Amino acid sequence: MTRDYLVLFFIPFFALSSFVLNAQSEFNLIGGQQVKAKLLSESETHIEFEITKKNGKTKVKKMEKERLFSVVSDGLETIYYNPETGVHHYTVEDMRMYVYGQQDAYQYYKTTWSMVAAAAVGAGAGLWMGTEGSAVVVLAPVVGTIAGTVVQSHAPKPDMARSASYLKEPAYVLGFKKTARGKKVVNSIKSAVVGSIVGGAIGFGIYNSK
Repeated sequence: MTRDYLVLFFIPFFALSSFVLNAQSEFNLIGGQQVKAKLLSESETHIEFEITKKNGKTKVKKMEKERLFSVVSDGLETIYYNPETGVHHYTVEDMRMYVYGQQDAYQYYKTTWSMVAAAAVGAGAGLWMGTEGSAVVVLAPVVGTIAGTVVQSHAPKPDMARSASYLKEPAYVLGFKKTARGKKVVNSIKSAVVGSIVGGAIGFGIYNSK
């Protein structure tokens, strides 16, 4: 009987110990990125953590503390951001809004119309330059990218924010716009390149068939 009680006691104990050792923390970067990892150690300037890849393999990495806003472990948040050394010299709460804005932009801001415009203009420019047999067809992606970046506002809307009240916070809006603008530029470049390649290939095909 005593042995049975000991088994019943130690099974949940070891299960809990295993859970704690493998608990994942949430790293909130000042750049708006979020990383799920296991915190291993920290020094005065760096933290060391272990991430688990999609294939199940783990990798140990180091990160400068100045890149972190906070780390959440077991529901408890540790703030790493220092207002005295921060780029914007925000207070902790203002920087929280800034980070929230970036995170929401990463998750909710869509660049559909910018990508369509970039691809269409890039394809059109590539087609026109290609039919002329012009070597400047390599500039078609630039034209498409410009078109993509001027289309679509990068300001946050109520359905993009985790709370409508945050839209009144300047730091939140600034963080959202910064990340949204970056997403729009990167996706416009990708779409413009694809459109230009397709349009240029068709254009040169037409030129060579003349």
